[in-house]
Amino acid sequence: MFYSPDYTRETGEVWTFEGRASAPLPIWDISLGGTVGHVAGEADDFLDYTYWIVGLSKVFKQHFTVDVRYWDTDVDGDPLADERIVGTISFSY
Repeated sequence: MFYSPDYTRETGEVWTFEGRASAPLPIWDISLGGTVGHVAGEADDFLDYTYWIVGLSKVFKQHFTVDVRYWDTDVDGDPLADERIVGTISFSY
C-alpha cells in the first residue's frame, strides 16, 4: 500500500493498493512474476484505475537479469495507459 498526500498535478490524496507474487518455473531457471494494483484518488476519475503486470525473468552468470513484462490498465482513451511489453536488462554486483 502506498499513500501520497499531494499527488502530481495537484490532484490531492492518492492511495495505491498493490499485490505481487512470483515463482520459479521448472524450466531454464526462469521466474514468473505478476502484480495487480488499484489507484484511488479523491480528485476525479483520472485517479481511479486498476493495473496489472505479468512477466518472466532470467538471471545469467549471477550478475545479469533479463526481464520481459506485459503491462496494462483498465483506462480507456489514454495512450499513456495503453498495453505494452517492457524489456529490461540489469546488472548487479
